[in-house]
Amino acid sequence: GSINKQKFVLVDVEKTYERIIAKGYESVEIYESLGNYYYENNNFLKSKLYFDKLFGKYSLSQISSKSKERYQLIRKSIY
Repeated sequence: GSINKQKFVLVDVEKTYERIIAKGYESVEIYESLGNYYYENNNFLKSKLYFDKLFGKYSLSQISSKSKERYQLIRKSIY
């Protein structure tokens, strides 16, 4: 039904973002979207990968409070 279609669209967005990053383009929105996408899909290693880049490259004032909370949780659970 429509739920599957929606999920497919989401996955496609992530593939698109990953292609954009592979071409050397990056932004707060891209890293945040990927970090949160993988977090919501319980892929915490991949989520941490993108959150690491997000928090390493951008100032905290540019990053949403949701991403900050999730990043802290991931860092506590993955060593």
